[in-house]
Amino acid sequence: MSDLEYFEYISAPRVVFGAGSVDQVGRVAAKLKMRKPLLMIDGFFAEAGLVEKIKASLESEGLALAGEMSDIPQDSGIEVVRRGYEQAKDCGADGIIAMGGGSVIDTAKGARIMMSEGGELPEGLNVLKGEAPPLIAIPTTAGTGSEATSAAVIKDRPRNLKISFSDPAIMPNAAILDPELTMSMPSRVTAGTGMDALTHAIESLHSTNSQPISEGAALQAARMIFRSLPAAVANGSDAAARGDMLLASFCAGTAFSNTLVGIVHAAAHACGAECGVPHGTACGLLLPYGMEFNIEESESAYATAAAAIGVAAPGMNQRDAAVAAVRAVRGLTKKIGLPQSLKDAGVPESALPALVEKALMDGTMFTNPIQPDEEMMAAFFRKAWNGEEPLAGDAKEEASAATVAPPSPADSVSAEKTDEPSQEPQPAITLEAMYKVADKFARKLFLNPKVTEQLQKSGIIVRFIYFNENWGDEEAVLTVDCSADPIAIHLGKNDIEPVVSMRMHTETARLFWLQKVNIMSAISKGEIAVMGKVNEAMRLLPVIRPGFSLFKEMGEKKSQ
Repeated sequence: MSDLEYFEYISAPRVVFGAGSVDQVGRVAAKLKMRKPLLMIDGFFAEAGLVEKIKASLESEGLALAGEMSDIPQDSGIEVVRRGYEQAKDCGADGIIAMGGGSVIDTAKGARIMMSEGGELPEGLNVLKGEAPPLIAIPTTAGTGSEATSAAVIKDRPRNLKISFSDPAIMPNAAILDPELTMSMPSRVTAGTGMDALTHAIESLHSTNSQPISEGAALQAARMIFRSLPAAVANGSDAAARGDMLLASFCAGTAFSNTLVGIVHAAAHACGAECGVPHGTACGLLLPYGMEFNIEESESAYATAAAAIGVAAPGMNQRDAAVAAVRAVRGLTKKIGLPQSLKDAGVPESALPALVEKALMDGTMFTNPIQPDEEMMAAFFRKAWNGEEPLAGDAKEEASAATVAPPSPADSVSAEKTDEPSQEPQPAITLEAMYKVADKFARKLFLNPKVTEQLQKSGIIVRFIYFNENWGDEEAVLTVDCSADPIAIHLGKNDIEPVVSMRMHTETARLFWLQKVNIMSAISKGEIAVMGKVNEAMRLLPVIRPGFSLFKEMGEKKSQ
């Protein structure tokens, strides 16, 4: 069981699965009350005649195709999203049908955001205010799981970053999973996208936001991928293998959409943005190293995965099973022909420092079980660049004499929390008192010599906005400017432009610093809104752990 005290699971969209199910698009669109959808389609499938097939299906339900957009590049960017929005607006589209790989579907999600927000593309989490038009996703690759997720990753070329947009409102309303559409994928693409799906599954299992429902979906995805990915790579016309991979991608997508991922995706995003390594290739190559990095905190999760994929021998203890899972993943990448080192994947050694910097500020790092520092991240990339065998010196996969049961989550939770401050509701705080507490806390935290140098190096400007029903329309605003020397802390509204803003209830803030609320759960519930450049918020990590200790210390002094 999960040790989260609270979680929400966002259900996946309506699913239509089966060979030839693309013919059902008209019926699905009618159920969503579309009248004139825009079709955003991969150019290959447009040339193969799928536009006419979709048009005919729509017309059979009395619907019309408002227009089509097929010039969507493999690595889509914000400029493509804006072009899609303009086309949707010009043709009067009331919804979108997206047919293609993750790039096409994410581009459609971005255009959908702009349709919801009147032409704006706000960057952040839980920032959408408008009503999004319906979206049908028809994946033609089996890997990204974009048809099942509430997030989109789009290239920001001027900043040379892949940025994330996330909101439950952008999850597709329906997903049509037709295995026949994936049979044209070359073996190389099949291998990469399949490992992307496996990475989603494994990182969902070890995410700090993992919970029982996501665990079931992730384990099923891993099981199907190990069963069918080699067959799909070897024979693209294997209908059963293609069907398995499409369903596995969907299962992994819905799992990680609810839990997020970790160090492997952070590193893969960096490799893609800096060196152009295909995302699936990077994920597959880096996954064993990510598992090695996290194994001390994720041993139980990996042992469970080992059982699901069939590599946990009878009597094997938890550690050996976890190691077996890592080695099985590495072996799978070899079997399907993926490069075994970043050097072989075309990453120059000179790029490693930039990869470290980009990975550490990637938003997906937040839910990794272990937060790496710069030195740890550099060692991670160095090992992957050399292609060293993960866990080479660890236990062998032979069965151990006795099975060691994993600790009970309930026991570990109670042990961790016996001396924590109470979670009982607190007396209402006044606006003036909130400013006093926030100012004192911020000055002790952000002006701590142990973290000041790192914060000034980041140059981030962050704004915290607190609200409370007892304040009416008033809010407490605290802005920390780490670009100043010394770091400047401003109370109240001002004209300083923050890099990122976070808005939350005063009680949510209190419980976060008491480590009583999981931040990703709070974001999922809409209790925390993050506005601006979300990836940049990762530069605040140096204050998180000291902040927990400081808040507890301040509470203890207050009670004395």
